Amino acid sequence: MKTDEQKVKRRRSGLRGRQLEPTVLSGLRELIGDERVDSSLRHRDRLIEHLHLIQDADGYLSMPRLRALASFMN
Repeated sequence: MKTDEQKVKRRRSGLRGRQLEPTVLSGLRELIGDERVDSSLRHRDRLIEHLHLIQDADGYLSMPRLRALASFMN
């Protein structure tokens, strides 16, 4: 059993999770609008509208677009 002194947490090197492609985020901003200019685009009640716009443009919801939308909404 390790003592408290031996339980030193190691820092993770590198990024965690799936990384966002900048081109996908810029394409999403062209489709929906720029959330940096109009902060009302980030409101939760607009999520379904954004999903419909992506669905209408692409015909389906791809994982890169959904990751970009998550980043867009945060």
